[in-house]
Amino acid sequence: MSVELQDRGYTVKTEAPVSIRYKTKKGKEMIVGSGKVDLYVTKAKKYAVIELKTVGKILKENSKKTKEDTKEYHQLQKYLSALDVEIGVLINFPFPPEDEPEVIE
Repeated sequence: MSVELQDRGYTVKTEAPVSIRYKTKKGKEMIVGSGKVDLYVTKAKKYAVIELKTVGKILKENSKKTKEDTKEYHQLQKYLSALDVEIGVLINFPFPPEDEPEVIE
């Protein structure tokens, strides 16, 4: 996926490190964790985070679970917040394989 995006003019960083910060009510900030963004994509001063997963269905049919209830979605939101980025996409390639990947924006 990285190569395809680069061929289309995007700058792509793979496994880009990200620091997770905590800010107190008084404005003090400290690093409380870290992670690695699968794909950090930029083009024309626009930024996006793409997280790639290989798990069973994230959103199962006939389930009351919403995307906001999943750990994968929370991880993506954590990275978006840490990087101050608004656009994030979660792509799941279900295992065992199905016909189409599951895309959650």
